[in-house]
Amino acid sequence: MPQAFLPLVPDGATPLNDRISVVRRDGHCTYFCGVEPVFLHDESDHISFRMFTSQLVCQGACKQIEIVKAFGVTAKSVKRSVKKFREEGIQSFYLPRKPRGATVITDDVIAEAQDLLNRGQSQRGVADVAAEMGVACTRPEERVLAAFGMLQGASTGFEECRDVSFRGVLCALPALTANGLFDHLQKSFPVLGGYYTTRMAIRRRRFLGPTAPW
Repeated sequence: MPQAFLPLVPDGATPLNDRISVVRRDGHCTYFCGVEPVFLHDESDHISFRMFTSQLVCQGACKQIEIVKAFGVTAKSVKRSVKKFREEGIQSFYLPRKPRGATVITDDVIAEAQDLLNRGQSQRGVADVAAEMGVACTRPEERVLAAFGMLQGASTGFEECRDVSFRGVLCALPALTANGLFDHLQKSFPVLGGYYTTRMAIRRRRFLGPTAPW
């Protein structure tokens, strides 16, 4: 008659299942099979955590869902690590990350920009360079009206542009505005009139940095 298996779990351990458990103590994670320690890493060593828990899954010592429940990580992250372990092995977790290639500044764009510079032309847009009041000083009618106090703030317009760093953040503006992003502008920032309003100046400082003048 088969005997019941009594799980052996070290004192203070968090069980993953009836064989594998982990003890978190003094900034370390120690993994046990029964009462025998089998692996140790710093709690802050997320790479070793991903590698070893993936190894446990691939060796059949535990299930992915047990890793998720015991450590509070997402199922997606565990699946991704297990896939990496199976396809690329242990060493793949410790290799330097490959840098992402440029998406906008491609080789063709760089070559075109260099050609323009060699010919003494600016990399800025054609409209910016051709502005009558100076580089990037477009919309002269509104600028003149603002200069004579006949316009309080030019209307905001969005146009396709390659030279605005981190421009993807603009996609979040509608949601942020709906949640009260600009509710306390007058209390927190100086009131600006003319062509640039306080709201426009804040956007400008976000792109150019906190040292940009108001």
